[in-house]
Amino acid sequence: MLYEVVKDPQAANKEREGLSAIQEGFLQRTERILQIFHQRSHIHDGLKNLSDREIILKVREAPTKLKKSAQTFLKKLRRHNIRLDDNADVDYSGCQNEHVISELKKNDSLIRMTLMQADLEFEYP
Repeated sequence: MLYEVVKDPQAANKEREGLSAIQEGFLQRTERILQIFHQRSHIHDGLKNLSDREIILKVREAPTKLKKSAQTFLKKLRRHNIRLDDNADVDYSGCQNEHVISELKKNDSLIRMTLMQADLEFEYP
């Protein structure tokens, strides 16, 4: 810890008051930024002031969007013969390409979810 020798105590008090004013100004500006952020996030939220019925319809549409986004991934998994075993673990034994296996192991949970949805006949065309 460093100590500073102060010859004029009144000057030191003024300096402390200046620092506290800077800190208060910083806190006020920070609070204002957070208020603006909160207002903008409320304006730009995904629900956009929808009614309860409209929110329920959006929730019902979500599986359709999931199916569309996972459909191409499921085709690739089926092409490389990636399946789930009886314990719902991903079985890579059907795939012959080691590079594909190493890349797919990075997304093990996504593969499991996609294959489980397909096993549940999640209406993939």
